This record gives sequence, C-alpha cells and structure tokens, in this order.
Amino acid sequence: MASPASGDEITDRSVALGTFIRDRRWDDAQALIDALPPDQRAAPEVLFIEAFIARQRGRPRRAIELYQRLLDQDASLGRVRLELAETFVELGDDRAAEQNYRLALTTDLPPEVRAVVNDALTQLERRDRWRFSVNLAVAPDTNVNAATDAEQAQLFGLPFELSDEARRTSGLNITAAAGAERAFATDGPFSGIVGVSLRGTDNEQTAFDDAAASGRLGVQYVSMGARSELALIGDRRWFGGDWLSSSAGLEFRQRLSNGRTVHDVSLSASRLDYDDSVDRDADVYSLDWDRSRYVSPIFFWRAGAALRLVDAESDAETFAATRVSAGGYHALPAGFGVWAEAAVEQRDFDEAAPLFGVAREDLEISLSLRGIKRDWRVFGYNPYLGALVAQNDSNIELEDYSRTRVEFGLTRTF
Repeated sequence: MASPASGDEITDRSVALGTFIRDRRWDDAQALIDALPPDQRAAPEVLFIEAFIARQRGRPRRAIELYQRLLDQDASLGRVRLELAETFVELGDDRAAEQNYRLALTTDLPPEVRAVVNDALTQLERRDRWRFSVNLAVAPDTNVNAATDAEQAQLFGLPFELSDEARRTSGLNITAAAGAERAFATDGPFSGIVGVSLRGTDNEQTAFDDAAASGRLGVQYVSMGARSELALIGDRRWFGGDWLSSSAGLEFRQRLSNGRTVHDVSLSASRLDYDDSVDRDADVYSLDWDRSRYVSPIFFWRAGAALRLVDAESDAETFAATRVSAGGYHALPAGFGVWAEAAVEQRDFDEAAPLFGVAREDLEISLSLRGIKRDWRVFGYNPYLGALVAQNDSNIELEDYSRTRVEFGLTRTF
C-alpha cells in the first residue's frame, strides 16, 4: 500500500500544477492529476480544477460530468453551477445553460455576481447564431389514434358498428422532430427572428401517420429581464398520407423575469383551413400563460393556464378549450433529472352535432413524466425516458378514450 503523501510532496504538486495551468500546458496538468492518489484526486478542489482543464482541452462533456459530481456532493455550490452553465453555453445548449443559470440564482451569490448572471441570461435571449434541436423517439402506445374502446356508436338514436380505424388501436410508433431558429441581432435591443420546424410520426398503420411543417418570421425586443416578440406564423399538416390542413396567423410573446421567477405569455390569432372539410375551417384564437419559479438548486416548478377559441364555419365544430397544468423538475444524483406534470383540459362545443343530438363536452386529465441524464451521450444525443397517461371523458361515447404511452428517445440541442 502506498504511503500517504507528505506535506512537502503535496506542496510540490500544487506548485507544479499551478505552473502548468499558468503556462497553458493542459496535458501536463491532466497527467499530474491522473497521478494523484484516489483520495486526493476525489477532493472537491481537484475535481473543480480537473473540470476546468477538461474544458481547455476541448472535452466539455467530461467537464459536465465532473461538475455534476461536485453538485451531487453539495448542490448549493453556486460557483460550480455557474461553471456548468458556462460549459453548456460553450456546447450551444442554451436551454440547459439557462436552467443552470437560474438554479445558480437560488444559491448564496454576491449581488455583483447575480448582476453578471442576469446579464448572461439576457445575452442568451439575444444570441446571434443558429440554434438547432433534434428529437428521436420510439414509443409503444396503447391508443395511437386517441379513439374509443366501444364497438358500437349511437347515431341518430340507432346503433352502428365501428370500423377498426374508428376504434382504439395500439401500436409502436417512431417520432422525429427537428427545429432551427436564429435571432439576427442589431446594435440596439431589436433582433430579427426566423424559425422552422418539422415533425413526423410513423405508426404501424399508415392511416394514422402524422406530419407537420411550421415556420415563424418576426422581430423581438430584448432588455434586462424582458423579451417581447411579434411574428408571422404558419404551418402545413399531413395525416394518413394525405394533406390535412394549413394555417397562417400572427403571434405575440412576452417574457418577464427577475432571475428566479419567469412569466411567459403568448397571444395568437390564425386562420385554419382544412383540405377536405369546409365545416371545420376556423378562426383560432389562443392565450397562454406560464409561471416558472426556481425554488432551490435542485428544484423548480411551473404552473400554466391556456384558453383556445375555435370559431369554425359550422357551429357544431366551434368550441372553447381551457387548460390548466402544474409540474416540477427535480435534479437527482449523477446528473439525472426528472420532470412530472399534471394537466386538466375542458372542451365545450357550441351546438349539438347532427349525428349525436347533443353538444359535445370533454374533460381530459393527463399525467406525464420524463427523465433525462444530461451528461450521457449516445451518438451525440442525450437519452431520455418519458411516459404519458391520459383519460378523456365525454358526453359522447365515441369520444371517450384512455391512453398510455411510453417513450424511449434521444434529444439534442446545439
């Protein structure tokens, strides 16, 4: 068994390490750390220095792993949380960077450092570069078409047998989504913004395949603690291999933040046109509000409310939907994190549907869970595991359904 290092040996190593770092001899500095006894190498101050060296050697993922190890030992280390946020900035993962900056603000930071963090959050909002996101998932789903279990439906007071496509269908689907956005900064607080996104779901039955493309083009104003955005929006959707619908409109977004608390509000108006169903063509108005509160270095919660009005050509297709939700994120040891959210949505239609003789009323309750490990990489992506359980109760039996979905996915933001 190796004898413990003497005080002189420790001092000599510290001096040598300082010299290597000062001279930017990163490989020599890492080699010295590698040669340390296990108990010394595991010391918090050594892990912090090793993470710094990893970043200088172009190994940000290794740095993230080391920072996470330190935070597992003591989540209140604000300096470590800030360095973790900076590392995510270097990787281009602005979402993870923002989250860690805000978690850092829950620690005991000096006022001058808080000011720097708030400025960093503002710079993230204005960052003049392309941001990309990719998500791939495989999901067993007990109800891919969100349909009833019933074998018959009452139409005009008479029973009718439902086809297989009209009934609940389970299966495995593959979902892919990708997005790109950019803020074109100017010398002042205004920026031009552009964004495009694509998503597609390939089900075992082609009749339920779903795909959409969307875009936005507008302008944003960013100041300390606030961001305002006005944009033209539009999308095109396909379902079952055929054109389904298109929409175009205008959206206003407002974000207000004091660092630990964030309010997001959006208001939109758009025209929705279906390719084969004129009765469903509609003017659509939406209002959404979310409040996020970062409570501690390992926990934040979010509550939201939404109102959607669909003024369709047919009164039987006109409805109002209200939704409330609440969820929380909890950081776990070893870089794991879990998000849980519950939501309730009520949909009330204006007039009775001719086939059923009553105006439809729905109440949907859902619970979703998602776990992710930020410092794991599979082919360059972060793996995650998600689950959704939903129950929709309707006064029209055909619209009653339940659904359970488990999602195994890979995600990346850069």
